Amino acid sequence: MNWRKIILFLIIAFSISWLTAAIIYFSGLEFGTSISTTLIALFYMTAPAIGTVVIQKVIYKQRLSEYGWVWKEIKWKWIFVTIAIAILFVLGTFGATALFGNELGIIEIGLVDFSQENFNAKIIKMLNEAMLNSDINLKIDFESQLKENLISPYLALVGIFIAGIIAAFSINLPFMFGEEFGWRGLLLKETQQMGFLKSNLFIGFFWGIWHAPLILMGHNYPEHPIIGVFMMVLFTTVLSYIFAYCRLKAKSILAPCLLHGMINGTAGGVLFFINGGHPLVSGITGLIGVSVIVLIILTILLFDRNFVKNYKSL
Repeated sequence: MNWRKIILFLIIAFSISWLTAAIIYFSGLEFGTSISTTLIALFYMTAPAIGTVVIQKVIYKQRLSEYGWVWKEIKWKWIFVTIAIAILFVLGTFGATALFGNELGIIEIGLVDFSQENFNAKIIKMLNEAMLNSDINLKIDFESQLKENLISPYLALVGIFIAGIIAAFSINLPFMFGEEFGWRGLLLKETQQMGFLKSNLFIGFFWGIWHAPLILMGHNYPEHPIIGVFMMVLFTTVLSYIFAYCRLKAKSILAPCLLHGMINGTAGGVLFFINGGHPLVSGITGLIGVSVIVLIILTILLFDRNFVKNYKSL
């Protein structure tokens, strides 16, 4: 293990990202505005990739291919498996919510609702909020419009998955690369000798802490910013194992970029079909989502033991 590379990477990635967050906070920019979002996209999210390139090309003058910058040798079968895992994660979240929320009545988990009435109500609320936040001074009766043009909730879910896949391959890809070339590129390769469990525990912890300024400013868990930091560390830690699996199976950094992009691209759509629940428990980024990820990890450990056994040499 090259600890000098690991430490340099963490210093560069955290310095650029946290400095960006500090500029946003102390300049009085409101989180979620176009300016703060642009700064986060251009500097915060790209910092891990910047650190990787600086260390590998400028300082060590070595090849980027060592960290997954590989395109010709991609195992495309595993790219499709990666997409399937993202979809399975979302469907598993619905399933777990239905079991523990709808059937067992655990209020904090929320309720799955694919009814037409619920879907229309969520769409109407979203459209009305969008109109209030825009400069367009129009009064539109969205409720009557939707009654004339009913959209099936199940068809909408399929559309969300399709849109998530398209976004993962396009608009989300450069930003996800900004993160993944660091976490699943340099840091994964340099900690691989720790083994599957310890390596991804290490990566997941720092990946989660790296998000801390965003969480404190209201990202993901706006009502619980402080405990939300701990929740994000838990979420990123368990997620790291699946990301590492896809990265090494596909032999390219493209796989975790797509997985990351699909999760980000579908997370908002999931909220159309889940009502209530505690934000730290319900949904993809809550404890229910974490439990689904753990089940996927256990499935990997059970059915692909060679991967875990040979992890250090992959």
